[in-house]
Amino acid sequence: MLTYKIKTFDYIQGQYVENSVLLAWQNNNNFATLRGLYWKLSTAVKLNVKPFANFHYVDVSLKNFDMRKYQVEGIRKWINDINTTGNGVIKAPTGSGKSIIAIFVSVRNAKK
Repeated sequence: MLTYKIKTFDYIQGQYVENSVLLAWQNNNNFATLRGLYWKLSTAVKLNVKPFANFHYVDVSLKNFDMRKYQVEGIRKWINDINTTGNGVIKAPTGSGKSIIAIFVSVRNAKK
């Protein structure tokens, strides 16, 4: 288990108390953590993690349609997250084509 201690003031006792916050744990001989925390932990300590999956980006051309560079980069980062932690989230601003990304990935997977 990996915990972080945080001090909070207990107004009833009139003093600071330390509480442990669970950051990572071992689950069925695997390392588990909250989503997003893995990347912060990996910058602090050297983690030797076995890949969760082995997905690769495959460029698929669709008729009369080209993906934007940042959309392709978002898909690649998402695939990297899935390979490393088993889940991933595509974050992009409104109007940047998240629905297009989802359709593109679905079409790409259907063509395999």
